[in-house]
Amino acid sequence: MHVKNIINVIIFNVFIKFNKNKIINQNLNVIKFKYYNLKIKNYFNFIL
Repeated sequence: MHVKNIINVIIFNVFIKFNKNKIINQNLNVIKFKYYNLKIKNYFNFIL
């Protein structure tokens, strides 16, 4: 019983870490996307 609890805690921690990384990566991608959109808009404004 005790060992099973320890294993569950470890699995839970790994799962949480993995999800946090996924969320952080998604946020980074959104920020990059917004940044590139801004650059592209500025570029077109400059041309036109």
